[in-house]
Amino acid sequence: MGEFLDTQGNPLLPKFSTHRPNFGPKQVRSLRGIKPGLVLIKKPDNVHILVIDKPSHDETSNRWKVEVCTCDLTDNKEYTVSLSDFGVVPYPNGLWDTRNWLSRV
Repeated sequence: MGEFLDTQGNPLLPKFSTHRPNFGPKQVRSLRGIKPGLVLIKKPDNVHILVIDKPSHDETSNRWKVEVCTCDLTDNKEYTVSLSDFGVVPYPNGLWDTRNWLSRV
């Protein structure tokens, strides 16, 4: 059985897992690690974001989210980040995203 490779030829993890992946000591692993004014890095893209508000639970989608803005001097954009998409909390079905995470600076 072949493995999936990224554009540089590195093996990719499956998109979802029943276990939280470990990306090292700077990985944000809980809602307590996200506070307004904190700068985080969206990995693996290395995009710096500024947390604007406390995490909140969206009752409609049953997912945790947080409002952030980009840390770009030329183009600051505000948007919502799903915390399940970055491995801070599991998806409602109990699975974890294995390819994306938030890191402390």
